[in-house]
Amino acid sequence: MELSKMYLGISENRDEYMMTLHNEGERVGYCKYHVDVTHQTCTIRFININKSQRRKGYATKMVKELQKSFELDWDYAFTDEGKKWYNKLIDRKIIKSVVYE
Repeated sequence: MELSKMYLGISENRDEYMMTLHNEGERVGYCKYHVDVTHQTCTIRFININKSQRRKGYATKMVKELQKSFELDWDYAFTDEGKKWYNKLIDRKIIKSVVYE
């Protein structure tokens, strides 16, 4: 798997980035996120994984990569599928937060 990060510019007075994940040369997904460099926090705006590549750990891989550099902050604007995934991250102790319903 290969992760790449790209700076997109300033949005909502914060630096915005996109992380793209490739597996064997195929783009399997990406996420957009904002960084608050003052507080070293990262707010994930959204994660999109190709339908044929879901449930293979790709979104979790991107979260873990961001955790290496930042404390994660969430906007809680999840799809139904996203809510289930987020709560599984908590159950598996990948992130610390409250369960979102």
